Amino acid sequence: MKLNVKELSLLIYGIVLSSIIGMISFIFLRLEGLGSELLWDLVAPDNHFRIFYILGITVVGGCLLGIFRKKWGNLPHTVHDSMTELKQNKTLDYSSVFHSLLIALIVLVFGAGVGPEAGLLSAVIYLSVWQADKLRYYYFHYDELKGLSVQNRAARLLNPSKHLLTYDEKRAISEHQKLKKKIFYLLFIANGLISFFLLMKMTGQPSFISKMGESHWIWSELWIGLPLVVFGLLFGKGYSLLTEFLKNT
Repeated sequence: MKLNVKELSLLIYGIVLSSIIGMISFIFLRLEGLGSELLWDLVAPDNHFRIFYILGITVVGGCLLGIFRKKWGNLPHTVHDSMTELKQNKTLDYSSVFHSLLIALIVLVFGAGVGPEAGLLSAVIYLSVWQADKLRYYYFHYDELKGLSVQNRAARLLNPSKHLLTYDEKRAISEHQKLKKKIFYLLFIANGLISFFLLMKMTGQPSFISKMGESHWIWSELWIGLPLVVFGLLFGKGYSLLTEFLKNT
């Protein structure tokens, strides 16, 4: 794949932005780990006062959650809602992504029993749309940017809230450019993941993979899987119907 100067500089810019997204993901997980360790291990008393401590921590967390959600709305974003909005509007309003991360951090640090990847994944989707808008601005304003000084060009390209260009289907590109675009996006995804895992490795953080211990299955026991799958499908359908019923009541 032959690249011109414009495309090569776009590729480098995208790698920088995807590395930033990987770094934000790493910082979120580190803050979650440090906050949880501080509140539940280092500070928490190991005596009969522990139950009062837990009650106090959950009350404080609930109050903070209520205050911020009243101020910023129904956050954190969910993956389902973000994907639905993205399919409908071809873009996302990522202005509240750090508000969403902060609320997800409060939920996790103050005792939620869910994994941090739930709140992080939606934020990564929003940040990826932000990256696409920054790259789109660079691509369609390349000639203008090329005429600026290095300092002014960097100020525009690294400004997180300005100099963005949202998706517009009227901005047509050739089929050859679409192929390059897909390849670029795959490279950006890979670079973001590599940046994230390198930071996790360098700081000795645990993997997302949880080891539940060894198990030994024989063929005569595999029939158990079928009723479990059926139960999972029925439970999921029942939960979906119940959710719809509660929304409409």
